[in-house]
Amino acid sequence: MDVICHGAPSPLLWERWAGYRGKRASASLRGMNMRSKTAPPACDGGVFEDDWYMRAFLRNASLRPSCFSCPCKRSCGSDITLGDFWGIQSAHPEVDFEGGVSVVLCNTAKGAAAVEALKPRLE
Repeated sequence: MDVICHGAPSPLLWERWAGYRGKRASASLRGMNMRSKTAPPACDGGVFEDDWYMRAFLRNASLRPSCFSCPCKRSCGSDITLGDFWGIQSAHPEVDFEGGVSVVLCNTAKGAAAVEALKPRLE
């Protein structure tokens, strides 16, 4: 099994961004939820693409060099791939995505058989 990963941003860039956000708010950053399904992270004016940190992340400009040579970014040979289904609202607007939607990809017959066996327990 493998997991879909967009990549991991630089820790130094994170520290600089947290300092920047703290200065803008005249307070220290106390917490951050980058996976919120109800409010976009790093919101400036309500759209997270307006924030330089999120823009850099989404455009792969802040990822570590190791992300570009990660063996999981290429065919890793796993039976099943799991991940967040980003963009579900565009692909399937009929699906309620507010709580998040996972993607399960069966890459082999063995993976398909395992998911089929688990199907009664899946929602």
